[in-house]
Amino acid sequence: MRIAYFSDFSWAQVTGIGDALHTLMQQLNARGHSTCFFAPSEPGHRDNAEPLAHVSLSSIGLPWAPIYRFTSPFGIPKGLKDFRPDIIHTNTYGTVGFQAVHAARSLSVPLVGTEHTMPAEYARYILNVSWMKTAMRKFAAHYYQKCDLITAPSQMVIRELVEDGVTKPMHVVSNPLELSLFRPLPDRDRLKAEYGITKPAILCFGRLAKEKNIEELLDAFALLKQNGTDAQLVMVGSGPAEAELRNKAHMLGIDRDIRFLGMLRGETLVEAINATDVYAIVSRSETQSMTMMQAMSCGLPVIAVNHGALPEYIVHGENGFLAEGGNVKAIATHLAELLTDPAKRAAFGASGRAVAAQLAPEHIAEVLEQLYESVLKK
Repeated sequence: MRIAYFSDFSWAQVTGIGDALHTLMQQLNARGHSTCFFAPSEPGHRDNAEPLAHVSLSSIGLPWAPIYRFTSPFGIPKGLKDFRPDIIHTNTYGTVGFQAVHAARSLSVPLVGTEHTMPAEYARYILNVSWMKTAMRKFAAHYYQKCDLITAPSQMVIRELVEDGVTKPMHVVSNPLELSLFRPLPDRDRLKAEYGITKPAILCFGRLAKEKNIEELLDAFALLKQNGTDAQLVMVGSGPAEAELRNKAHMLGIDRDIRFLGMLRGETLVEAINATDVYAIVSRSETQSMTMMQAMSCGLPVIAVNHGALPEYIVHGENGFLAEGGNVKAIATHLAELLTDPAKRAAFGASGRAVAAQLAPEHIAEVLEQLYESVLKK
């Protein structure tokens, strides 16, 4: 099969969507298929993406929404006709997503869609009010109703689409995880020294943006320190909220115990994960969280909020702890419990690795392959 993937996020950006598609395309190519990636042009470069076929679409940045770039939603992108796709697979409902719809109709090929997001959580980039959140959900549902088949990485997303009126066939298909890369490493003391980590460490990594609610984690970390648990918070990633987070850390008096390591990739990222002890995620906009799965695959226990799709992957008291969003005291309490109990960390970490093992790229590619075949037959 020849599959064209469309996304409003490029490989140069720090997003779970880009990482997942990169891994998936590699696996499908290894299985004898041909893939090509269509996404907006983006300042920056990602070396390990180069071997995969990709087309950069002319685009412009949007000052009020720095994570998005605008392209024409119409027309057939250059190179798509020559690629001769059997399937077009759209992964976002922005301007590139609508270009995928137009191209699928023009070329008379099936359109598969994957909903990776919780639309209401991204209303803040337009207008952060309740009616806009409702409108965003309805807009996403209207978009995916144009697809012949829909996948999502969690049951929560499927339920939301059904609630908003989507009637097309839908399947839960996880994003793939590079298990060969994200793994426990030996000599963690050496890694801690290499990354300047001198205390039990909490990891937060991914895009540093408003919808990730990282301010809440800073409040929990400050309370943890107040209650007498000596620890460090390690931030891996970059994004538009970084300056604001640094300022808040300074105001809370915890900046000396926070390490901002910036954006890391590949083996360097895996080393940084292994240099920490607990992974924390307080985002309420997650439909799966690939950063969480990557941390779990490296053997880290998880503290997560009981929101979105996170409870589908975290079993309270087995591979991590769940706390209600906004309950800073509960988050701090759970962090203290894991940071002071190496045996529990090890047990939770082993359980988490077993969950992450189910996301092997070979398995995910096989599932999608079967879904593509089914939609082609129809």
